[in-house]
Amino acid sequence: MKVVEVTAYGESDVLALVDRTEPTPASDQVIIANHYAGVNFIDIAMRRGWYPFPAVPTPFVPGTEGAGMVVAIGSSVRDFKIGDRVAYMQNESAGLERAYSELIAIEADKVVPLPDDISFEIAAAMTAQGMTTHYMLNEIRPVRPGTTVLVHAAAGGMGRNLVQWAKHLGATVIGTCSTSKVDVVKRLGADYVIDYTRDDFVAIGRDVTNGRG
Repeated sequence: MKVVEVTAYGESDVLALVDRTEPTPASDQVIIANHYAGVNFIDIAMRRGWYPFPAVPTPFVPGTEGAGMVVAIGSSVRDFKIGDRVAYMQNESAGLERAYSELIAIEADKVVPLPDDISFEIAAAMTAQGMTTHYMLNEIRPVRPGTTVLVHAAAGGMGRNLVQWAKHLGATVIGTCSTSKVDVVKRLGADYVIDYTRDDFVAIGRDVTNGRG
């Protein structure tokens, strides 16, 4: 099979398309034929050798998240079958095989079923940041109608998710961004948009929350 391999730490020129032996599943794994793989900053950091600590030794296959079809299952897997549409997120410290490959062997408990109305492309782009957004708004600080949420870098990948998700949950959303991104954050639905190059987000936040901050 073909994989994209990080041959040494550096920029995109260290990526190489190489041949690898096709994986076989362990008892608790599924084999997924990747249709799409996400590109996250964590993947760039891993390619540069910045993360995790210690860095993953080269050569390795990058790619934190992906989506595709199950093509084989391990003997103890009960929740998936061949032909299932799925998405997954791979731990940055788990083995050396990740999403930039035609096939990936991954533990079934890292895989989620993908509804037919969500494309592989969307799933591969949303899994890692979507899980992080869900955790932040439902576990770290549960957001309910009436909650006020301040989102820094509201036009970034996580920021866009947080603004829209928090609005869906009924929050009042304050988003900060640079001048060129103000219209973007407004379109995302933020109630208040702060240009951090001009405005004092602390003062505006206190004003919006009647001094509660």
